[in-house]
Amino acid sequence: MPLSLRHRGMLMTIAPTHFDFAEYIKDNFDPKPQQTDPNQVSINCINPDCDDNWRRNKKMTVNLVQRRAFCFKCGESYDVVGFVALAEGISRLAAVKIVMVQVLPRTYGANRLETALEKLAPTPAEEMAEKTAACKFPPLREILPGTLPAMYLEKRRIGQGIIDRFSLKFSPFGSYAGRIIIPIFKDGIPISFQGRTICGSIPKYLFPIDQPFDSELYNWDSARDCETLIIVEGVTSLWRVWEFGYPNVVASFGKSLKVQQEAAIKSATNIKNVIMLWDGGTLPEAYAAGKRLSASKKVFIAQLPGSLDPDECPDTPKYIEAATPIGKINKISVALSKLAK
Repeated sequence: MPLSLRHRGMLMTIAPTHFDFAEYIKDNFDPKPQQTDPNQVSINCINPDCDDNWRRNKKMTVNLVQRRAFCFKCGESYDVVGFVALAEGISRLAAVKIVMVQVLPRTYGANRLETALEKLAPTPAEEMAEKTAACKFPPLREILPGTLPAMYLEKRRIGQGIIDRFSLKFSPFGSYAGRIIIPIFKDGIPISFQGRTICGSIPKYLFPIDQPFDSELYNWDSARDCETLIIVEGVTSLWRVWEFGYPNVVASFGKSLKVQQEAAIKSATNIKNVIMLWDGGTLPEAYAAGKRLSASKKVFIAQLPGSLDPDECPDTPKYIEAATPIGKINKISVALSKLAK
């Protein structure tokens, strides 16, 4: 059965009897050839504690023939097994299974290696998860106190409670290097993610092109059983509203409701009330989406001052509690608001 390596939101399949290390590096680490030695390339360091894995200066040298890697920034070195184990977030024994034919010929105890590798075979449940899981995440690391990702979030008033509750991670290398990875769950399964840069990369938010994200509602698993649903635009707004004490909040990934999002809300029979809490200055969009939902739900609109979003407004709870029934929203005000844009 072929083995799968997950990288850069893609699935790389290789035969278990042959592992091409040079192709693996080329496909997954954006290598830069070294002019002094054609057998060597430079990549971003894979050590999660090395500054280079987010500064993207390609301080790690990889010898494609010897299949070894060394970082001139942090001094860490890896053989092919250690490299694959760290890059894929797996054990060394699992990495051996990937590269065993070219790296580790059996030289001890009859059948001991073969027996150990057989124990790594996936269970039926694991095989089913492999088939049903829609999301292929980039390399991930925990966001630990004192690390650069944690300090970045702390400056934005995003603490450990939010990190833990919403399973935020950090990608140290690859296409999403230097980005906070924000998983999007559906029925408990991470189906996609957003990658938010912490080092000024463009674009600010990076999404996997082959996985759904904006047709789903962020935090829907937790909020769909509530009687009142609060809808915000983005994930940072959602985190702040959640921190204000409203677990019944979802994010729409923009100032519109997509067909799937709208259908999910309408079909949730336990949801009776919907509060539109999009950013200030989005009254026309909030009103239009709210009117469509009002056919089956009681809809309210919370209008934040100016162009503030819930993450920027310290009085957000006040505006939530003072949300206006959509039937009492002045249509002329909506029209004028639209013209003002």
